[in-house]
Amino acid sequence: MDELLAPILDELKRRGISATAVSNAAVGNPSALKNLLVRRGKTGRNHPIENLMAIANYLGFELTVSAPHETASAYALSAHEQVHLARLADAVKVAEPDFVPVPLIDVTLAAGAGTADSAERVIDHLAFRRDWLTRINIQPTAARLARVTGSSMVPTLCPDDMVLIDTSKTEPPIRRRDPKDRRRAAIWALADGDGARVKRIDRPQADQIFLISDNPAHQPEMRTAGQLADLRIIGKVVWWGHTVRD
Repeated sequence: MDELLAPILDELKRRGISATAVSNAAVGNPSALKNLLVRRGKTGRNHPIENLMAIANYLGFELTVSAPHETASAYALSAHEQVHLARLADAVKVAEPDFVPVPLIDVTLAAGAGTADSAERVIDHLAFRRDWLTRINIQPTAARLARVTGSSMVPTLCPDDMVLIDTSKTEPPIRRRDPKDRRRAAIWALADGDGARVKRIDRPQADQIFLISDNPAHQPEMRTAGQLADLRIIGKVVWWGHTVRD
């Protein structure tokens, strides 16, 4: 592992970037690189190889799997890590600079009553084309994925759908609705007293917000003045994926 991390640490020193900053940007966990530097002891703790892949890709490094050299490395990957890395390398060519690993965070966004908003913890990554993220105007470091539960956003969002969130956008625009304007409000991920949720947000004025569901069985919710202090916008939903189920 030391041989894999050495060029990454050298590059951080060259660029003047801290391990905490690159860990947070690439993985969403400021301690990710620090954890990778800690050798497994008696506890047998294993840090995800995906974190190493994400950090390497973020810095533009190539991380590849190849046949062993004649001289053994000082700290070789375990058999489990080799198998896992090979599987991921087959699924996503991490050396390919056209793709970005976007973190899937351990937060379920409720389309309904709400669920507990846990601290951001990365549980997986999905690869998205870098040029596609650019076209939809989202920086790779601001992109996060989360899953949806509940029925209030059906048929647009169904339980277990995955949404792509632009966390750099946290201020729904004020839109004074023209009666002739038929455009639907944008979908946002948010957290309030009911937990982490996903709703359309209509904001007719600065101190008034409507949380709107697509399912007509759920009535709009209004937040005004002091109530807005308890409302935190996680980001704007810019894409979602739906699995067709029989």
